[in-house]
Amino acid sequence: AVVPLLCQGCGRILTFTDQLLCVKRRWGFNATPPERACYVNSLCEANIKLREEVFEEHLAQGRMDMDDVFCACGKQVGYRFCRDKTSNLRNQHACGRYGLVQSCLVKASYEIFDNVY
Repeated sequence: AVVPLLCQGCGRILTFTDQLLCVKRRWGFNATPPERACYVNSLCEANIKLREEVFEEHLAQGRMDMDDVFCACGKQVGYRFCRDKTSNLRNQHACGRYGLVQSCLVKASYEIFDNVY
């Protein structure tokens, strides 16, 4: 069984617990201090929007092109890792994956037992 992770603002499903890769990350928005965050394999594409304004960020593991991720309701919920810009491409595995700020998420009170994909 997997548990949906919902937008804190509107309750739309953003992803599922079986898509979590790491829950010990820290990211923030703009000039805000970093918050608890999670690294996820995929999101429910019908419920998210990308800003589609890729920007370069200097992360602890190196430079990365990123894009802001919003719930369909308009609430910013995280980032998409777009392109590894390290000289040795050591972070290429992250491309196409996402970081979600945990304060933007709510764990659903129910489980899903079917194959949701």
